Amino acid sequence: MKPEVREFIKQAGFGALPVEQIATVLPDDELELDEWIAETIREHDSMGFHLVTFAALSRERPVDARHLFIGTKLSGGSLYLAAIALRVQGDMPEYLIEGLRDGVIPPTAQALALLCIVFWCDERRSGIQRRKMH
Repeated sequence: MKPEVREFIKQAGFGALPVEQIATVLPDDELELDEWIAETIREHDSMGFHLVTFAALSRERPVDARHLFIGTKLSGGSLYLAAIALRVQGDMPEYLIEGLRDGVIPPTAQALALLCIVFWCDERRSGIQRRKMH
């Protein structure tokens, strides 16, 4: 991620204006964008995760579901988590369930996350929730 973007994230609060400002500087390359999101996760940067992810989603750019595995723990609240989870690409239920496993997520956020999974599975899998074997 560009140093000036990193600095902006450190200073910014969460809201529509900072999301829009980040959206204007997102990289054009999808792999680089994915790396920006991954970088915020590696750094356990909740604000960065939210700003970059919502900026990408606001521009209808792809956000991979695998980011929910750790991103769930960085989520600032159940509504933010739901807004992200319902718009990511890939097998959202598997990653979201894994993200919920350690019990750090408040019960209300867990409940809404599970409702998102039910809704997602109903829409995309005729109600069937698959589990990957580890």
